[in-house]
Amino acid sequence: MKRVLLVGNAPLPDDNVKKRPSEGLRTWQFVKALTGGMTNGSGTSSMAGGSVGGSASSSAGEDGSRNGRVLSKMVPRSGLDLRLVTIAVDDCYDDEDLEPEVGTQASLGFADGGSAGSGSGADAKVTRESLLRKDCKYGANFIHHQISENDPSLYGTLQSIIDEHKPDVIIGVNLDVCNVLSRMRFDCVFWADMAGWTMAKAQIDAYKTRNDRRLGNYLKLEENVLARADFISVVSEAQKYTVVGELAMMKKMGAYEFDREFVVTIENGLEDFKSDRIEKIVRTVRNSPSADRAWSAGGFEEVEDSGLRYFRGPSSYSGADIPSNAFVILWLGSYSAWVDEETLFKSVEAAMAAVAGTDKGSGAEAGAGGGSGSGAGARRGSGLNRTREIYFVSTGGLSELSKSEASVSEGANKTYLNFKEMVGLSRFKDQFKFLGWVPAKHIPYLYREADIGINVDRRCLDTLTGSRNRLLEMMKFELPIVSTFGTELSYGMGSFGACLGVASGSVEGVRDAILELYSNPARRKDYGSKGRKYLESYCAYDRVMRPFNKWLGEFSVGAGVADDGIGRGGSGSARGSLAKGSAAIGDRAHKFLVKFGLK
Repeated sequence: MKRVLLVGNAPLPDDNVKKRPSEGLRTWQFVKALTGGMTNGSGTSSMAGGSVGGSASSSAGEDGSRNGRVLSKMVPRSGLDLRLVTIAVDDCYDDEDLEPEVGTQASLGFADGGSAGSGSGADAKVTRESLLRKDCKYGANFIHHQISENDPSLYGTLQSIIDEHKPDVIIGVNLDVCNVLSRMRFDCVFWADMAGWTMAKAQIDAYKTRNDRRLGNYLKLEENVLARADFISVVSEAQKYTVVGELAMMKKMGAYEFDREFVVTIENGLEDFKSDRIEKIVRTVRNSPSADRAWSAGGFEEVEDSGLRYFRGPSSYSGADIPSNAFVILWLGSYSAWVDEETLFKSVEAAMAAVAGTDKGSGAEAGAGGGSGSGAGARRGSGLNRTREIYFVSTGGLSELSKSEASVSEGANKTYLNFKEMVGLSRFKDQFKFLGWVPAKHIPYLYREADIGINVDRRCLDTLTGSRNRLLEMMKFELPIVSTFGTELSYGMGSFGACLGVASGSVEGVRDAILELYSNPARRKDYGSKGRKYLESYCAYDRVMRPFNKWLGEFSVGAGVADDGIGRGGSGSARGSLAKGSAAIGDRAHKFLVKFGLK
């Protein structure tokens, strides 16, 4: 039995929260790989028996979230004893998303002598940290712990879980999680999943904030993980080679690593979630006084609105009051630092002007910036059906500053505020609608009512080495997409016909792409259907997780470093067998240098 500890982030995809973070989506990829998506018929989710840390404890109760119900029906792959730890990203939860009963659990006997929250026992103070805490057992070989990123006992709790579980392999998902794990005491294989290049994020946020002071902090995070990790997964081939370069600079590209593949690419994947289904939304309505109770002030009741329009029409749920026949461009998610907000605004505004017949567009020179183009006629707005005004609908907004990566949120907030400022000065400002953070269960409504989705990246290292979950989401819902090229994902989509791709930084190119889809419903349908096909063909979990699944299947429990510091248990082709080196990086490199007098 292989004892596996997977540490990632929450919320997970089916949690009903105000934000569905990329960290939770990435964690879910590894959960699915380790469980195989199989179901446990019993569906039990109670914490029984002893507690982590060795002292007695009572049941941790039922995990009442939708994700808890999903997890309760999953069992680890054959031969795995799985422990899942999710570190909850606090900013993703509204107060109403938290379940009070979760924070009133009895002591679970962790290293601090009590529960992982702010207190223990029946009299413990209920805090956000305690409300985010979960400890659930799903069958004989699957236990899930959740703890807030802001919980002061995070490190102690995680160390207690490691000490109790005694894993053969630890898998960390996302940089901050891997950094926390790099500070823990353990003697086993460490797989670090680092989706997104840290120093590219550092660079663009330094640019956005005009401040280089934190570059060293970012570098230290990266180095902490690389110094401890045995295997590393990244999100793109471009990021793979940046990490290999960093390892070379750290003198960790020597004889042992010569014929071993220890940095692999695992692209972002996506699947259909239960929360993707259109559900009825409950609204509160007031009942007027009845004839026989005229003295009454009336009352309120909650009713289900099955014919709901989320942002279209005067009675829309969001209150956006967008005309029912409007052509809606959807922006979904945060305004990350890599967003080219100026190109986004100028291109959307220019498309609005073309449809309104007020553009000063300019003829052939307007299209000189590149892109797909739709001809000079479209650029001037001629031949367009002007009965449908263009509206821009946006989710997302300001983000709270993260303790670990404060400048990341700072850069994103500057992007969002700059975009809002430009909108405020536009003659089309009333056609830009900002919905704020929309609960995850409401997202399907947005896709259903939008005409196209848009993604505009700044051409920078973060774009060239990264990926975009919003593109995967749009393809899942068959929403036709206009996207700038930059990420490896965008080029793959463009060559497949899954998006209308244009050059980064081209206002004219993005504008013309919008107008092309505006005037051609058949092309919109074609891009939408091809997007869904691309997702199913290239982004399914079982496909993108193949390198990890192969490694895990070949990994041998107890395989250790040979006395000479070079040999390793296992055999196979130099490139094909990842199991030949369960610790290709780390202490072995040091041993090799010492052995040959190079250190």
